[in-house]
Amino acid sequence: MKYCYIYLMLLLLIFSCNRKQENSIDKFDNIIDLSVSDSLFSDNELPMGTVLSMKNWKDILITCHHADDYRFSFIDSKTGKLITRWGQKGNAPNEFIDFGSDFFIQDSLLVFQSSMKKSINYVSIPAILRGAKEVLVKTEIYPYTADFRPLHIVPIGNRKVATGLFKQGVLGVLDENNNIVGTYSDYPFPNEMEGLYRGTAYQLAMSCNTYRQRLLVSVSHSDVFEIYELGTSGLHRVFVNDFKHVPVVQMHDGRVSKDDSKSIGGILELFNTDNFIYLGYSHLSLKEVSLNDYTFDEILCFDWNGNKVKKYNLPFPVSTFCVIDNLLYVTSLEDNNMTIYRLESDK
Repeated sequence: MKYCYIYLMLLLLIFSCNRKQENSIDKFDNIIDLSVSDSLFSDNELPMGTVLSMKNWKDILITCHHADDYRFSFIDSKTGKLITRWGQKGNAPNEFIDFGSDFFIQDSLLVFQSSMKKSINYVSIPAILRGAKEVLVKTEIYPYTADFRPLHIVPIGNRKVATGLFKQGVLGVLDENNNIVGTYSDYPFPNEMEGLYRGTAYQLAMSCNTYRQRLLVSVSHSDVFEIYELGTSGLHRVFVNDFKHVPVVQMHDGRVSKDDSKSIGGILELFNTDNFIYLGYSHLSLKEVSLNDYTFDEILCFDWNGNKVKKYNLPFPVSTFCVIDNLLYVTSLEDNNMTIYRLESDK
């Protein structure tokens, strides 16, 4: 009887471990190994600096650069031709004091924040491409108060969703006139942080699907992601994944920071189409990821209900990526040169 009990306990332990592995964010049945189809573009003759993010408008890749003379580059995804560069800092016409840390595409508009002026700028992509002198379509001022401090704002139709530092909730909603509708939700895991500065300890990244009126939200340096729907009555969570790795925070010199030896790199990049969600993911520790320039070698694909679709194994670590017509475009920094590769399946 004693041995039967031990045997049953071992079976339960094995089943529990297998079940935990099956529920891991990067455990997929459909795995696709990718290889390099061709090197589409390189900035070795015209250094552009680190690429912060990459998105597309039709067949044009738009890259956002850090510490470059121009904030954005526009590259033909078919030919690899650099069409134009745009976005300079300054106070002259078509110049901006700052461009925020990310950008979004809404219809034919390039949308970015100027955090110093608390503004959202809408710039015509076709006007940029044809070299027009006037490209700014409109500028909107967003609210910033003691209890509502947006850091990142995503447009969804004529409304907006923000992450940042809020007295209550973790996501803020603005109406079509940029009035505060309310703050919503909370982190899907227990945490000891209270008040405004929870948004500093547990930072969120977002990507939007205007077609479905849905929002992808991930917790930086974790395996946590959620899907929200923006309805007439506000923002509602429709999915949260079965996460295993929550960011570990610590106090250091009176400041909140992540414990990079106990936290993982996790979800490092977001991208989406009307039908699918893509996550750039690393299972390495945050300390290891930081030593590797925050690169990743897996892209996880889900549908907009949170169902797993497929996992891409990349041929080398990348920093950003974009999907156009089921083709993956990735950026890699080699010998201080930025290269965009087009990848294809080995199958």
